[in-house]
Amino acid sequence: MTHDTYRRLYGMTLGAALGMAFGLTSQTLNALVIPGVIFYQPPLGLGGNLVSCVLIGGSIGLVSCWLASSFTSVLIAAVLGGIGVELVGSFYGTVTPAEQVGNLLFTLLILLLPMTGLLAAVFGLLRWIVNKQVEQRRDHVSLLRRSLLPGAAILIMGTIGATAFYPAEGQQRIKEMNALVQASLRATNAADWPSALANYTDAFQQHATPHYTLQWIRGDGLLRWRIGQPAGFQPWQYSIVAARFDNGWTLACLFIPDNSTPHCQAYDRDPSLNYPSDQN
Repeated sequence: MTHDTYRRLYGMTLGAALGMAFGLTSQTLNALVIPGVIFYQPPLGLGGNLVSCVLIGGSIGLVSCWLASSFTSVLIAAVLGGIGVELVGSFYGTVTPAEQVGNLLFTLLILLLPMTGLLAAVFGLLRWIVNKQVEQRRDHVSLLRRSLLPGAAILIMGTIGATAFYPAEGQQRIKEMNALVQASLRATNAADWPSALANYTDAFQQHATPHYTLQWIRGDGLLRWRIGQPAGFQPWQYSIVAARFDNGWTLACLFIPDNSTPHCQAYDRDPSLNYPSDQN
């Protein structure tokens, strides 16, 4: 196998391994800690996101290592990656009217340079590790020594993915919301009905299904849900858990720091997504 072929294959393999490490920790840790709960994992769900992480990581590794020139390969990968990140970040979860696409693309073009610089630093590190592997292979360095750098990179990427892990508060709120939904699904009379959903008994019975996902939300993400926050606490102390049912109906509950009854609200459409009518 030539050095060029080895470099490309190793770059693709390492990139895929890094993507898998990130995907595994970011997509599975919450489910492992709270079994029985299906978490909201956009855009493709657990399986789709894992496959996407591997494919994206492998593609980045391949492009970053394709040419003999490290600078050129990394630059191409960074530009393509920057375009991809910006397009996904701008168009996912929203519907942009045709008349606004031009302005949006112009804005993305301006932001492409700093995004490219950031990604180039990351992809450059990947290429450096691969270059070291090529050198060590040529010098017949032992496999154990050659595995140190890529092993450390995989560990670091897995650690970065672990930042998606919910803290203790998030785990507790998820459990409380799951218990609330389950109790409502089992309720057969008014005495069994949770007080937090007293205003939504009819809507819940009509729309709720046993199949739903849960998401813990705090910070700026609370604004889209338009649930009034009672006085007496700081905004960052509140959090919401959203239950998205498989028929599109959504139920969200604002949890109060003093553990009083949550304030819940039902939605016919997911308020965290943008729609054309929202642009008017």
